[in-house]
Amino acid sequence: MRKSLKKASLSLSINAVVILVLAIAMLGLGLGFTKRMFSKFGDTLTIPDPELTASESDPIVLSSDNVKIKWNKATSIPMKFYNSGSQGLFIPTIECMIESNSTGANVQTFINLTGADQTVSQGDQKLFRMLIPAETINTSQAVCVLAIGNEAKQIAFEIDGFQG
Repeated sequence: MRKSLKKASLSLSINAVVILVLAIAMLGLGLGFTKRMFSKFGDTLTIPDPELTASESDPIVLSSDNVKIKWNKATSIPMKFYNSGSQGLFIPTIECMIESNSTGANVQTFINLTGADQTVSQGDQKLFRMLIPAETINTSQAVCVLAIGNEAKQIAFEIDGFQG
């Protein structure tokens, strides 16, 4: 009788080890899947849409005139544009002139980014999005000009993580 109890306890411990190995393997697969899914969401930093509406007195509206972005991530910047002129096709642009003298010589770098065009009727406003690719602005701070049609607005960028 004692002999059968020993076999039962041995069988029970082998089953426990198999279940434990399977559980650890499933946990590893689940964590790997979750990490892969969430890493897709982290590729682009998205700034929230502006809460204010664009108007004739303020034709370009951003959520903030001082935008913080990460140097190693692409950033999507939303802006609202009010068309006080005639209907037309409008293209948003961001132009920056960055001066740096980290090597002792004064170096000027020009950055010119263009967004997707949209047709905006007279007296109407539309939401535009500009994508700033990762590692585009190579400085810790930059003052740029955002332009849509004949309207322009200054925007300041604070770049987090730039190692110049």
